[in-house]
Amino acid sequence: MSGKIRVLLAGYGLAGRFIHGALLRALSADFEVAAVLERTPGDAAAEFPAARIVRDLDAALAAARELGAELAIVATPTALHAAHARAFLEAGLHVLVDKPAGLDHAEVRATADAAAVAGRLFAPFHNRRHDSDFLSLREVLASGRLGRVVAFEARWDRFRPAPKTGAWREEGGPGSGVLLDLGPHLVDQTLLAFGTPRSVAASVRSERGGKSDDAFELLLHYEEFECRLGSSSLGAFPGARFHLRGTAGSWLKRGIDPQEAPLRAGKLPGGADWGLEAENERGELISLAADGSPVFERTEAGRGDWRRFYRELGAALRGEGEPPATAEDALRVARVLDLARGSSARGGTPLEF
Repeated sequence: MSGKIRVLLAGYGLAGRFIHGALLRALSADFEVAAVLERTPGDAAAEFPAARIVRDLDAALAAARELGAELAIVATPTALHAAHARAFLEAGLHVLVDKPAGLDHAEVRATADAAAVAGRLFAPFHNRRHDSDFLSLREVLASGRLGRVVAFEARWDRFRPAPKTGAWREEGGPGSGVLLDLGPHLVDQTLLAFGTPRSVAASVRSERGGKSDDAFELLLHYEEFECRLGSSSLGAFPGARFHLRGTAGSWLKRGIDPQEAPLRAGKLPGGADWGLEAENERGELISLAADGSPVFERTEAGRGDWRRFYRELGAALRGEGEPPATAEDALRVARVLDLARGSSARGGTPLEF
């Protein structure tokens, strides 16, 4: 594969337009959007004037064939991710699937098997590996300044007291709920940082009394420590984004990676301050001096950039590097989420990985 990678962008809602569409427009030197699957007329034609706009899967498959698309990006509603991914793989395209890659482990396994049969790449969109705060977390871990890790906490809270009427994520159907929305990000980051847990315990629930789960607590048990992951839609006073404790120090990070807000506002990534944490949101580190006394400092501001994910994907498709995330990564995340639902249904009983 040489030159620009020709892309079929399937889905032009929030993720398709403001995340994938914006990143592709910013990387137009490497990617060319040949077709967009947009179910109802919207902004795709104006933002990709050279692309063919189609309204259903059959037309998307035909456009991919006729226009020579090489990569399909699946950003349709969650319940359709696995079926659409397999359709594109069977048509001979490489596939990038927005999170989650499927409703459960079985769906993701079927997609991975289809990719193996087709001899095509299947990658989950684990873009938050390139968040500013997560990059800072990995630097702190690599420094060894905290000693042996004894506990890790990660939260992603929001304050949305009333479910949004008409939003499919709130309606209780397949693919709805916060566990499948935010859970894949928190779980993937934890697995990348710490590896596979021994077991998973969880509470997945609706705190607002709606049709979909809007809160969860996951406890990932490791050999010598535990990771606690959580989210609530009633988090008016959210806690730390990350809290890492070790035998020689602790690191705490507030706030959230700054890339999504400007993307949602229609800004394309770029500029000297893109993805840069605000000064007041830098991580707080307490470690030990040579004499054993505690030392407080702010860690260096991280700089996130989701364009890196796409650049790494392009390099992998050209045979110039490894993919930024793999089918095996998607399978591990799906396994943890399956165990979380199973544990919650059993009152929080830990289930072995």
